[in-house]
Amino acid sequence: VEHAFQEQTDEKMAMDLQAEYDKEVLAAQEEKEACEKAMATTHTGKAWSLVEAVIDLFTSFKQDVPPEQAGKIREIAKDDLVFLAEKMFEQQEQFRQSGIPCHVDLGFHYTRKENIETIRSGGLLSKAERQNNSIT
Repeated sequence: VEHAFQEQTDEKMAMDLQAEYDKEVLAAQEEKEACEKAMATTHTGKAWSLVEAVIDLFTSFKQDVPPEQAGKIREIAKDDLVFLAEKMFEQQEQFRQSGIPCHVDLGFHYTRKENIETIRSGGLLSKAERQNNSIT
């Protein structure tokens, strides 16, 4: 009798723990979804989401490139990518408000090999910032 009672108690405890765990998992999923929804409403949030998707695509693409070429392809700085994407979304919004076509099919930034180290150390700079720092 005591053994049967202990089994029922253990089973009840296991079920209670599982129910508590399930509630926590559901709450975490709902919180993640709420954060993702909130991110989609701001330029910064959209920029972060875009950069994450681009980096995922980049990582996937890099796996299909021959090893001797893959080492030549790298992202520079995530924060710079987010900054540029955020500025693009802001400009796109200004165009939209002005009635100017603003759909982007493809965007990219090409950098000459000799500028890579400068970008890595100082980030992407505007033309005025490069002129002020005597960078050509």
